[in-house]
Amino acid sequence: MAMDKEEARRRIEKLRKEIDENRYFYHVLDNPRVSDAVDDSLKHELVNLEQEHPDLITPDSPSQRVGGQPLDKFEKVNHKSPMLSLNDAFSKEELEKWQERLAKIVGEKNIQESEYYCELKMDGLAVALIYKNGILEKGATRGDGKTGEDVTNNLKTISSIPLKLREVKDFDLPSEIEIRGEVYLPLKDFEKLNQQQQETGQQVYANPRNIAAGSIRQLDPKIAASRNLQFMMYSIATDLNLSKHSQEHDLAKKLGFKTNSNNKICKNLDEVEEYIKNIEKTRESLPYQTDGIVVGINNKKISERLGVVGKAPRGQIAYKFPAQEATTLVKNIIVQVGRTGKLTPVAILEPIFVDGSRISRATLHNDEEINRKDIRIGDTVIIRKAGDVIPEVKEVIERLRNGDEKKFEMPKKCPVCGGSVTKKEGQVDWYCEDPNCSTIIKRKIRHFVSKGAFEVDGLGVKVVDKLFDEGIIKDQADIFKISKDDLTVLEGFAEKKASNIIESIKKSKKISLENFIYALGIRHVGRQMANDFAKQYGSLDRFIEIGEQQIDQMYGVGEEIRESVEGYLGNPQNISLIKRMLQSGVEVEDHQSPVEKNSLGGKSFVISGKLQEMTRDQAHKRIIQNGGVVLNSVSSKTNYLVLGEEPGEKKVKEAEKYGVNTINEREFISMIGS
Repeated sequence: MAMDKEEARRRIEKLRKEIDENRYFYHVLDNPRVSDAVDDSLKHELVNLEQEHPDLITPDSPSQRVGGQPLDKFEKVNHKSPMLSLNDAFSKEELEKWQERLAKIVGEKNIQESEYYCELKMDGLAVALIYKNGILEKGATRGDGKTGEDVTNNLKTISSIPLKLREVKDFDLPSEIEIRGEVYLPLKDFEKLNQQQQETGQQVYANPRNIAAGSIRQLDPKIAASRNLQFMMYSIATDLNLSKHSQEHDLAKKLGFKTNSNNKICKNLDEVEEYIKNIEKTRESLPYQTDGIVVGINNKKISERLGVVGKAPRGQIAYKFPAQEATTLVKNIIVQVGRTGKLTPVAILEPIFVDGSRISRATLHNDEEINRKDIRIGDTVIIRKAGDVIPEVKEVIERLRNGDEKKFEMPKKCPVCGGSVTKKEGQVDWYCEDPNCSTIIKRKIRHFVSKGAFEVDGLGVKVVDKLFDEGIIKDQADIFKISKDDLTVLEGFAEKKASNIIESIKKSKKISLENFIYALGIRHVGRQMANDFAKQYGSLDRFIEIGEQQIDQMYGVGEEIRESVEGYLGNPQNISLIKRMLQSGVEVEDHQSPVEKNSLGGKSFVISGKLQEMTRDQAHKRIIQNGGVVLNSVSSKTNYLVLGEEPGEKKVKEAEKYGVNTINEREFISMIGS
């Protein structure tokens, strides 16, 4: 949604004020108020707006400066050359656009022949080290890029910073040389420090970067000395007539500095992309935190010709890993109706990339959640997403409101059928009470044929909706009456496709009790609860006949679930629906416990590496047969980690971290019996 000039001006002013405040809290007060991902997202939006409206760029814009004002705790140090920040890229497309801009300046051939140097962007505190005649004379923080703070005594406590440079054969160093890099805290030391904080009843630290920054900026060097801080160089600021940036790293290693072995020279952007993918796969196993990859022109002459844009070198760009948090605008709030009739408000968002995914909507759960977070249409919000977790609105940035935001009100009628909606006392969700609501029926049928239920291949959302809209099915039981002729007359259904669906329906008729209970779509009864009911009652007949007292005796069943199950089984229409399924040939198998003997007594196991005596699936089956529990990852709830050949390093480290027992294959076999 494009902004006109006046809207852009107002938005830019608010963004500048917000980013400046964030930077003050981060750089000056050492007390960040938002995550890096949120700050990066706001800056990214500001830069994009200023690129669209370059006449709105002013010298005091956050995009034109590097950092905040230094504190007056230490003596100020003026940098001989600015310690610049980097512009960000969040996708391959943005890297390609960056390359195109460079090619326009120095020519495509020069870019193709220059190579790229890719290096991990350490998540720490940037510092400059000045050596005179080979001896460390001064160390300073970046500060605002032009002026930093003299923290020499603290930096001298870091063992990975040489106090005296090593001699390099056949290379004459100038009397003064400046090395730049990042001070960081390894993850194992971060975890150890937080454990000590907990044991002494003190507040734990948020992240390793904050500890590194705080330690270096303490007046007492003993604090820095106690924290096993490390230093990783990223450049030599002194002109040594080197032709490539990669040679700076090679020379620095010879001088006695730690360099990153993960860094790599890439011939083109395709190799850069492959490098990024490989780092993303192994990132979690690295012994330190990294928030991105610096991609730079390796040829120093070409890089110097490219110069500086704003306060960032053109020849380098920081590719940021997919953010788990980002900011965007709430364009609207709509209400969806689920298979149980539940009304769920959903935020329609200005599309944004979070954690590698394009997010355009996020669930708001219920109106109480909306009111608690005070989410309004038009708000700037922080979106959080991790892995496969559904994206959520973490919080509203109220400081960016302009007065045009609108409060949301839950509808008094179902937005689909116009039926009445109700909310029971003590509950937070609203429900459509019309059993004939088309959306509820459609969603119930979709759930009925989905994975973990009847699992009918070929009956996806669009097919189910088409069958319902054409009047071929009216409820779940009608699925088993569909004929090939019903399908072939529909647009897009060839005979083979129709035959495959009919065959899949036929195969699905034989179903386990737990899958059948789950397929019914009873409110609050998910897969685990369906499995619990199947274990408890064993057959469909016994499940249908259960009463209030029997449900109350089940572990983990609360009042909401009891009322929901009672309400479902007490409805004659639902019992009639089940009977129609059985009359159509559905065969519900009695529940059979897979446990043959309870020798493991509920103990949990994780298997890592290749086993010699059996496959991993066979091992999982043996664990279950012996009354154990199979887990995918190691946690504090794991009892045993079984180590085969070449076990995963991460799982071994997690086992050490949580004190999990590690056993070999022989020991495992002795526990389950040969």
